[in-house]
Amino acid sequence: MVAFAVPIAIWSQIGESIFGSPPGAPFGIDHDAWGFLLSLPVIFYSSWIFFRGAYNALRVLTLDMMVLVAVAIGTGWIYSVATTFFIEGEVFYEAAAFLGAFVLLATGSRCAPAAGRMMRSACSWILHRRRLWSSAMERTLKPTSATSC
Repeated sequence: MVAFAVPIAIWSQIGESIFGSPPGAPFGIDHDAWGFLLSLPVIFYSSWIFFRGAYNALRVLTLDMMVLVAVAIGTGWIYSVATTFFIEGEVFYEAAAFLGAFVLLATGSRCAPAAGRMMRSACSWILHRRRLWSSAMERTLKPTSATSC
């Protein structure tokens, strides 16, 4: 999926910021139309797992991560298609492609368990530091023997 997303990024505003101007689209095609053509394999092949998972989740009246990712990718892509062919605005083909690529890499790789362990470790460290800070503040702000009015 990343292999599909990189060419989209090269011919988008990301490529423009890296190279100064995006490379010319082949055959004199408009850049937005070229982005549309490059995004077709991303949407209809690589991201299909999210759309199928969202369909299955909605069939049993459940909202899960597949629904969230499918809505994000689908909304960005449909808006970009509308912008390319019907309305004025910016396209987000690269955002839809990279979102799908990163989520697919995170969920389908061996890195997912390690990422979970790392997040649990970070959360426990933060909670530990918060407890230390709270106990230090309690010692510092401990009420003295003040008389009430």
